[in-house]
Amino acid sequence: MKDVHLEAVALGDAAKLLPGEMLCRHTADVFGSRITVTYAVNAEEHARREKVGTAAIEDERALAMLLALPTDDLAPVPPRFVDVAIDLASHSASTVDIFADPDGDVWACRRVDVPVRVVEIEIASSRWPLAMQAAHRWNGYGPRKIVMARGVSDELAASIEASHYGIGLTIEDGSGARVIIDADTFNPRRFTAARWLFAETVYRQFVDAVRS
Repeated sequence: MKDVHLEAVALGDAAKLLPGEMLCRHTADVFGSRITVTYAVNAEEHARREKVGTAAIEDERALAMLLALPTDDLAPVPPRFVDVAIDLASHSASTVDIFADPDGDVWACRRVDVPVRVVEIEIASSRWPLAMQAAHRWNGYGPRKIVMARGVSDELAASIEASHYGIGLTIEDGSGARVIIDADTFNPRRFTAARWLFAETVYRQFVDAVRS
């Protein structure tokens, strides 16, 4: 995502926060649509990373390895991840603790957690096909909402299509913003390395913004 701007978040959105989180939002142009990501930063994780100098981890295989490890004990590193665990430990000792026992087995414990929680992904567009294309591109990363700047030619058909995919729909026209349908609650069956990678990308952009 390019041309990222950190934005103020309305006080009314504070209800979306969990204890120990900071609510943030930024917007960027992506594939012809205006994407606004609202996310909650894990303040404790951010402070820990700032203290030890751990940057965003934007390597999906490394994140898949970390997902396989506990945070409170040592566990054997799956053989397919031994190389990436050793590499990550050599470059970022504050990310994972790694040990080899006398038998040659590799054990590790991860020292990082997911830095941000995606609260909402808003897609602003003036063309319905482009908006739906963008919404599908962000499927699986958080609740999605489309905001149509010029309305749609067939509001009923648009609302049915959006509802089918669990996407919220708001229409902005001469009468103001009208919420047609709300996004479905986002309850994924499992947390994936791809979702963690997206969280790390958002976190890097947050860090870049607050440091600039």
